[in-house]
Amino acid sequence: MEKPGHHLQRIDMSGSTLWLHYFERTLFSFDLDRREFQQESPPFMSAVDDFFLLPDGRILVAMEQGDVWINTFGDWEFLTDIPFAGLSKGITLTPPPRVNRPGFGMAPSTERTYRLIIHGAEIVVLSPVNLYRYSLDSGEWVVTPLSEWLFDAVQISMAAGPGHSVYTGFNRGELPGGLKMIAGDTGRVVTVDGRQPITGIVPDPCMNGGLVVSAGCCHRSMDFGGLYRLSGMRMDPLFQESAVFDLKLSANFLFAAGKNSFLHYDGSRILSGPTGKFSKIEGLACSDISKTVFQVCTDVNAIVSGSGHTPLIAVRKN
Repeated sequence: MEKPGHHLQRIDMSGSTLWLHYFERTLFSFDLDRREFQQESPPFMSAVDDFFLLPDGRILVAMEQGDVWINTFGDWEFLTDIPFAGLSKGITLTPPPRVNRPGFGMAPSTERTYRLIIHGAEIVVLSPVNLYRYSLDSGEWVVTPLSEWLFDAVQISMAAGPGHSVYTGFNRGELPGGLKMIAGDTGRVVTVDGRQPITGIVPDPCMNGGLVVSAGCCHRSMDFGGLYRLSGMRMDPLFQESAVFDLKLSANFLFAAGKNSFLHYDGSRILSGPTGKFSKIEGLACSDISKTVFQVCTDVNAIVSGSGHTPLIAVRKN
C-alpha cells in the first residue's frame, strides 16, 4: 500500500477499530488506541471484494472467489460460498462504457461481489450480473439473474428498498454514474438517475420508509451533487449547495461530508458546520467531529474526477 489514504474506498468503525477497504480490494484494520495497522489477509486466498460491519462489532467479508467469512473478536470463520452463476453475455442492455478502465465503468470479465449487505435475516450480494440472497435461517442461496449488466465504478453503494428490491449507486466522477433500482424477485434493473456520481445511500431519519442519497464531484471549475430524498422512482433534491462525498446514519441523525462543510440532518432540517480539524495519525488524515463521528481523507475520487482529497465518514457503533 502506497499510503494509508491512497485509493481508500470505504470505512467503518467499531469501538476503537477502524476498518478500511481500498479500491485495490484490500482490507485493513487500524487500532486507534495502539495506532497499529494490520492487513487482514489470512485465511483469505483472494482479494477482498467487500465488507459489512455488524452492530455487535463482528465483520462480514466477501472474497473474490466467492467465499464469505466472518470475524468475531479477531478470529476468522468460514460462513458460506456464494454460488456465482457466471456471466451471461447475451443479456446486456446497458450502453457500453466510454472508457474501459477500472472505476470508469469497465465491462465485467468475471463475476465478483460488488456489494453485500444484511437485510433482515438475509445476506444480500450484488454482482455485475446477478443478485444473490442467503438465508441466515436455512443456509440456502437464491440466485436472481439481472436484466442487464452493471458496469463497475470507483465506488458502489447499496441499500435495501421496498419489498425485496435494492437500490445501487455508482460513482464515476464526471462520467455517467447514477442510481438503479433492482427488483429482487425478477432481477429487473430500472434507472432512477443516470448522471449523478452516487457516494452513499442510507435510510431517511424520518423513518417513513424512504432513503437519502448523496452525490458529489469536484473537478477544476465543476462542483455538483448534494443530498436527495429517494422514494420509489423519485429522487428529489434535499441539499444542493455543494458536492457530498459520503453519508452515514447514526440513530435518528444523518451525517454527510460535503465540500468544505459537514452536514447534520435530523429528518426535518439540515445544519451545515465546519469540517473539523484534520491531523495525521500514522499517515491517515483524520478528523474527530464528535464522540460519534470520525472522518478520514482519501484520494479515491481522483481516479475519476481529479478532485484531490475528500473525506469519508465512519460512525462508532459501540
